[in-house]
Amino acid sequence: MYVEQLRLSRSFAFSRVWGSDEEHDLHVHDCLEIGVLLDHELEYRFGDRIYHGRPGDVFLCRPFEPHWSYAHPDKPFEAILVLFTPSPVLKLPDGSRLLMPFYAGRGMSPLIPGDTTYAKAIAKAARSAAEAQEQGQTAWVTRQYMHLIDILLQVDGFFSDQMEQAAPRRTNTIAESVGYIVSHYIIASFVH
Repeated sequence: MYVEQLRLSRSFAFSRVWGSDEEHDLHVHDCLEIGVLLDHELEYRFGDRIYHGRPGDVFLCRPFEPHWSYAHPDKPFEAILVLFTPSPVLKLPDGSRLLMPFYAGRGMSPLIPGDTTYAKAIAKAARSAAEAQEQGQTAWVTRQYMHLIDILLQVDGFFSDQMEQAAPRRTNTIAESVGYIVSHYIIASFVH
């Protein structure tokens, strides 16, 4: 396992990527990552867990969580990676809540299945954000920021549904507690 030093030129980026079946070590990084699988299947490894992804599936890579994705032989996958730091999200009203799935969801699967309305909305927003940059649309950075917010709202909706199904009575207390910790810890760590 190795630490990948990702240097974003701004606090968020949408990148179209193609994967291969070459064997790699798992890596970790400090930024948050959302992978949206567009074409072909893949195997996503998170530590010792393996998930099989199909087109439309969405994967959350939490900060410092070992991960890597592998294509099937002779079928390189295509995906859009959304990479971002917490700073642009914390500026939003309830921004810490939108970060909660990345910090509080350790017991939950990183997979948002492609057949859910959440994954479909995320894939649509990710494509629109990537195309805005590729086509050089006016104010494409602002458009990407808008799509990032939409994606995070969809992630929040999915994980809120999952938490309610797991423990309906404890959800609000846990969400409020984790939101407080995340917002105060992240703000303090980025200020210093």
